[in-house]
Amino acid sequence: KVSTIYNGCKDIKFYKKEFKDNKKKKLIIIGRIAYPKNGLRLLKSLKLFHQKHNFLPKVEWAGRIDSSRSKSNKIYNAMKIFLEENPIVCKNFKFIGEVKEIEDLYKNADGLISVSIFEGLPYVICEAMFSGCPVLASNISDNGIILGENSERGFLCNPLSIQSICGGLENLIFSPEEKLLDMTIKSRTFAEDNFSLQKMLNSYKNLIRE
Repeated sequence: KVSTIYNGCKDIKFYKKEFKDNKKKKLIIIGRIAYPKNGLRLLKSLKLFHQKHNFLPKVEWAGRIDSSRSKSNKIYNAMKIFLEENPIVCKNFKFIGEVKEIEDLYKNADGLISVSIFEGLPYVICEAMFSGCPVLASNISDNGIILGENSERGFLCNPLSIQSICGGLENLIFSPEEKLLDMTIKSRTFAEDNFSLQKMLNSYKNLIRE
């Protein structure tokens, strides 16, 4: 027998957003700075976005540096070099370290970026869906099921393609406010139905009883 039981997530308050103008939007990344998080391709996609549209959203990355693995160190160093060589991207991109008041990040951001090359079920996506923060995620693992293949609850991209990540950023930034609000409401409903702690506990109980 095979069962899928999603992570249980603390019920985060839902914030109905008033989205900023496109050129003033702020996006967040939450998670350790590590090889699987695909940071260098993300930076390159931001450069491509600027080349196409002549502006960049503000992007903040909250999380610790994973210095315990050589691949992660190499990626982080490559990202720093890329930022030094691309001042426009550097001006609009910031590492902010670990953050305790995580709900404030979701509340104040116009979108969450999660373009990892591999994951289980990203907890930050669950939190963002609870909070009303639109999501751009890589089309890996169950992300397509969670967000919906037709952008019902979030946007998907190919994490190995800079062009695809850039396209996802365009969707996140240029979509009409009405579409984004509808997306966040559907995301909240899906999160309540699938990611609550009680739902997880009940699923394990039912699995054991079977």
